[in-house]
This record gives sequence, structure tokens and C-alpha cells, in this order.
Amino acid sequence: MKAKICVTLALLAVPVLAHAETPWWATPTLQIGLPADLSRNVTQGEDVARNEVYPTVPDSVPEIIRKGRNGNGICMGCHLPSGLGQPQSAPLAGLPEAYFIRTMHDLKGGDRGAYRPNMVDFAKGLADDEIKAAATYYASLKSAPWIKVQESDTAPKLFVATREIPAAVPGGGDMPLGIRIVELRTDLVKPYHPPGPAFIAYVPKGSVARGAALVKGGGGKTVACTTCHGANLLGAGDVPAIAGRSALHNARQLFEFQDGTRHGAAAEPMKAVVAHLGEADIVAISAYLASRPPV
Repeated sequence: MKAKICVTLALLAVPVLAHAETPWWATPTLQIGLPADLSRNVTQGEDVARNEVYPTVPDSVPEIIRKGRNGNGICMGCHLPSGLGQPQSAPLAGLPEAYFIRTMHDLKGGDRGAYRPNMVDFAKGLADDEIKAAATYYASLKSAPWIKVQESDTAPKLFVATREIPAAVPGGGDMPLGIRIVELRTDLVKPYHPPGPAFIAYVPKGSVARGAALVKGGGGKTVACTTCHGANLLGAGDVPAIAGRSALHNARQLFEFQDGTRHGAAAEPMKAVVAHLGEADIVAISAYLASRPPV
């Protein structure tokens, strides 16, 4: 409670910015009208990897994670068998059990939205014992190096395929990066075959240094992330780790605190933290966090 009060008081004197919705680049969404071969190549590669890896997942893993309900909503389908996640889905490995349970109940109760509506639908169908089993399992997993951060003026031209998978256009060359994050797989099937890095995040030049200043000292716009997330940004108590996680995912969470997608009592401390951050600030913070060791 003291940390929450300190965060709020430290920001009272700073003017609040007006915020729009989460920017398009932070929410990878299937593109309509893609050439059939582009999407098919990604889907087929995914299916091959899944068919290789899924049978090796032991029966000791909770059934809701391995099989979902009636063959649908398999946790590891989006969050991967490792639990290390992807740009379009949260990293779950190592999440505090209490945080995981609270998140699922927030999704069920309407205090937290998700840019992929199937996550909300899936959460609403879960029984308490299934949530508990998944929370205990994911809390038992360890995070691992999973993402490489590369500062650049450009990024590969991309498209978004089925399952909201961002992928580089074969032979498409580069495009100006601007003020955003582009996060792609290092190889189509690498997320199914740890260790990483399985993803590379392209971020604007200077982002990591700028993000370090904001994360460590606030830069007059926010407070140090270490206040709640621990000295090494690896979490404290039921507050989750944020180091070494997907840059795109972390950015999306900050935007969603701003635009109200994440609300309710559990989100209140973060509302004050993000209230004065601009888009470039969030890009920089997310770049720095992703560059840090995850363990």
C-alpha cells in the first residue's frame, strides 16, 4: 500500500496527457486479403512445429493447458509449451500465482480487456480449480532469455498472418521504423524450440538509453519501475517481473492502462504511473525492459 501511495503522490504535480486508443502497431491483427501463399507458409510452419512438440508435453502438465476445453482454447497454443509467450500473447512462465489468478478473475469479471477477444471468452469459461492449476504450473516455470533488442532506423517489411503472427515479407526488404516497435520471430519455428532468442524487437535508435532513464528515475514523467517490480525488475511478491519480456507485449500493457482496457482496483496503481507518458516514452521503456536479463 505504501508503494501505491508513493507512486500516486509523486505524480500529482505533473499535467496529465490526453491519450487515444492503443496504437495499431501494438496490436498485431490478421490482415484481410493477404496473398494465400504468405499466410499459408506461416500456418503450415506453425502446424509442423506444433505436431512435433505437442506430443512431447508430459501428462503432468494440467489438462487445461494441454487440451483446453473440447479441443479449443489450449493455453500453450498462444503462450507456447514453454510459457514464454509471443508478441501477441503474454509470457506466463514465472508469473506469481496470485497475480495469475487475479488476472484471470479480472478477465472474467470485466476489469481487464484483451485485444484478442478469445482470451476473455476463454477466461470466462474456466472453473476456479482450472485457474488454480494453471497458475500453480506457470508459477513453477522459469523465464529465460527470449528476445533480442536491436536499435535501428528500419525494420523488415511485415505482414500479420493467422493467429496474429507478425512475419517478415519474404524478399520484401526494409521499411522505416518510426516511433514504434516491430517484433518478429528469429525463425518461423524457433518459438517451439527453446532456448532463445526466439524473437527480435526492432526499436528506434536511442530507445534503450532513454528507456533506462525513465525506468530508473522517472524522467519527471513517471516513477522508477523498481519501486514495485523489484531492484532487477524481476518482480516482488505478487508483482510480476517485467525484465526480458516481449517489448511489444509490455508496450501494449502500458497503453491499455492508459486507454482503460485494463481498469479496476488492480490497475489503479499503474494508472498514475502511465498517465504522463507519451508514445515515444512507452516505446523507450519497453525497449529497455526487453533488453534486461529475464532471470
